[in-house]
Formats: sequence, C-alpha cells, structure tokens
Amino acid sequence: MDKPVIDMALVSACETRIVNAWPAPTTLVVDQWVVRFANGYSGRANSASSLREGGDMDEATLAFVEGLYRQADLRPRIRFTPLVAEEARRRGLGLNAGHDL
Repeated sequence: MDKPVIDMALVSACETRIVNAWPAPTTLVVDQWVVRFANGYSGRANSASSLREGGDMDEATLAFVEGLYRQADLRPRIRFTPLVAEEARRRGLGLNAGHDL
C-alpha cells in the first residue's frame, strides 16, 4: 500500500495556529522547537512541538529541554506530529527517557 501524501506546508500552518490558539503562559523557542509551559493544565500547552518539517533534537538539546521541564516540575512531553523527522521517529526521540509523546 502506498504511503499517503502529506502536505507539510499545511501541517506546519496548522501546528502554528494550534500553538497560538491554545496559549501557554511561558513559551520558549529552542532550535526548531516551541517548548511550552502551562503549569500542567494541558498536555498540548505543556509540550515541545516542532513547527518546521524535519524537526529533530540532538542529545544536548533533548537534555536541555528535559531539564527545563523538570525545573518546572513537569514530565517532558514531545509531540510527534508529521513535522518530526523520520530519523527522530526511528530513534524514538526520548522514548526511553520517560517522556510523554
């Protein structure tokens, strides 16, 4: 069966609108990720989301983001949208480190 074609520009536009429509009191940009903190009141508002196609985190960036969430007393949460790089998906970006996805 053929893999479905995904309009990445549309996905990016939707993700940008979602981030803006569901605000978080604190938002940081770390590389190509939006890292949001909302005192735990929702998963989406307390998560890291890639807004660009090919989103990935190297080990140092992942450790930095983990530290930010732990300082806020939150479990690290990474949203796996179609914008996340295929290599990151294969590696399981953060899967073995107690992250919510």
